[in-house]
Amino acid sequence: MINHNKEVSRDDLIQEVLDFASSSSSDLEPTLSVSEINEAISMAVSEAFSEDIWVKGEIQRLNFHSSGHIYFTLVDAGKSSAPSTIPVTLLKWSASQIKGDLREILAEDREVRLKVRPDFYAPYGKMSLQVSDIDTSFTLGNIALARRVLLEKLEKEGVLRDNALLPLPQLPINLVLITSVESAAYHDVIDQLRLSEIGFNIKVINALMQGHGSVVSVVSALKHSKKYSPDVILLCRGGGAKSDLACFDTEEVARAIIAMDVPVLTGLGHQIDVSVADLVAHISLKTPTACAQFLIEHVREATEVIDSLAEEIKDKTFNVLQTKETRIANISQRIAETSYLLDQCEIRLEGYKISIKSSVKTALARAHEQQTFFKAILKSSDPARILERGFSLTTDTTGKIVRSVKDVSDGDILSTRVVDGEIKSTVNKGK
Repeated sequence: MINHNKEVSRDDLIQEVLDFASSSSSDLEPTLSVSEINEAISMAVSEAFSEDIWVKGEIQRLNFHSSGHIYFTLVDAGKSSAPSTIPVTLLKWSASQIKGDLREILAEDREVRLKVRPDFYAPYGKMSLQVSDIDTSFTLGNIALARRVLLEKLEKEGVLRDNALLPLPQLPINLVLITSVESAAYHDVIDQLRLSEIGFNIKVINALMQGHGSVVSVVSALKHSKKYSPDVILLCRGGGAKSDLACFDTEEVARAIIAMDVPVLTGLGHQIDVSVADLVAHISLKTPTACAQFLIEHVREATEVIDSLAEEIKDKTFNVLQTKETRIANISQRIAETSYLLDQCEIRLEGYKISIKSSVKTALARAHEQQTFFKAILKSSDPARILERGFSLTTDTTGKIVRSVKDVSDGDILSTRVVDGEIKSTVNKGK
């Protein structure tokens, strides 16, 4: 049997295992217990890595435990198919010795450089890496470099400020809020908007705001928001470690914001840090509350302008109406005066009518009398009437009345008209 009480080296342990195997009877295959195998592996690992070593990889399944310990899985960076993985433990005491904000440095899918010692825990048969130090400059440098490269890329493409150039509606009432539902950020925004009593129409889309899967979740939420045809989109999350902003420094989220055809307002809960999402958004505000207050003030300013214009229109309309009313009153007065004058004229015309009628009647009567008189005169002057009284009328052959002896000559034929006929005679002037 293997002696577990004395301290042995890795080679001694392996040799004991081999000796035990060779000392077994030929009809019984050598058999070891699980603990013996695990102890041998643990011893071998300990001997192989007598000092701490540096290793790098991407963080997966990050867990800041309530005990103060930090657990995660380290994965080969850049390998998409079947990458090698290994569990990592950073104990509370070791974490306290590392300079820097570990919540800022450690984040899902982030490449890190760690000083570790491989450890195989025999009782559980579990291989892991025990962290003693972190190359913070490596991690932060990579973050800054990736961020700078992404911003330069977007700037070169000319799309960095595409969303910022979209016009912000004067009255953005239809809103889409993308956040973690029931989070502090959710309540901050909803409470502020409701207390404003403006009457916002709010659609809320639930999304992961940090951790594994947050990038896909936020991008999906932005695409889904289009179905609501919003005036503005609010992308909000509460405060937290700088590492929680990792999702908003990714190219996928940045391009999803750029692709939106309505303004996107970000309120990511950081007073100092500015993410790539903040830089490509229409407006970047520090907190979700600030996002809501910005919209409230914007709408109130617009309504004040509308109210001012309405008041101005009211005043101008009143002035116009008052002027028109005065003019109408003046015209009405003139019409009344004209109506009075017309009435007077009508009375006068009626008087003239009566007077003319009377005058015409009188004139006609006089004319009739004159006509009767003239008829009588004409009747009395009628040659026939004169002939009846014994007179005659003599005319020459031309019909000219003979008034004197001088008017005729010897031999002229005269016609003398009497009351009952005509007498022809020849002139014979005697002495």
